[in-house]
Amino acid sequence: MSSSVVVEIDELILEGFAPSEKYRIADAVQQELARLLLAQGLNVTHSAETEQLRVNAAGINPRGARATNGEHIARAVYEGLNQAK
Repeated sequence: MSSSVVVEIDELILEGFAPSEKYRIADAVQQELARLLLAQGLNVTHSAETEQLRVNAAGINPRGARATNGEHIARAVYEGLNQAK
């Protein structure tokens, strides 16, 4: 039996970042989140839908590297999804 996970992020609010950075950060989030899901799966035993997920994005620095910020955001989202009920 195969299973699949679909994660759809309608809106990602990044305060303090330049508008020109949004696509690069979003790409980094997507890559890291996909990597985490493939490597570690998701701790969900049923179909779960979350209307809104607020995560602790500690370690994110608007002056930091886009890839690093994207990885931090993806890890925060991944942890939030694992804790979502």
